[in-house]
Amino acid sequence: MDSGVMIGLICVALIQLIMVIAILRLSDNAKEILRILSDWEERIKNKK
Repeated sequence: MDSGVMIGLICVALIQLIMVIAILRLSDNAKEILRILSDWEERIKNKK
């Protein structure tokens, strides 16, 4: 594996981790958002 590929993968992983932390920080109630997302998934399944 090239070192450049490894660095790229690490950068992508760090960016995703930062995004998740930022979202959790923005939402004091992350459980509420998870519940809303699961509700949307159920609605989409029911429409099909």
